Amino acid sequence: MMKWLCTVCNIYIYDEEKGDADTGIIPNTRLFELPDSWRCPVCGASVDKFIQFLEDNKILSDKSQHNINFNTVLVPTTKILFK
Repeated sequence: MMKWLCTVCNIYIYDEEKGDADTGIIPNTRLFELPDSWRCPVCGASVDKFIQFLEDNKILSDKSQHNINFNTVLVPTTKILFK
């Protein structure tokens, strides 16, 4: 199971293993299995705005395959900058 970071708010991480009980998404629901109507509960972004979040503080885009490293915890004011 994977975790996915919303690239619009950089706050919400969708965890496939946990699902999203607040919106009726059961555990073990993969990101690509979410209904078209599902949105990020923080900012309202659609599923196509999420990128894979890896546990070792790296983000891997499912589209571009670029790694982004950061050394701080994401907070609401944090922006991810591409080099």
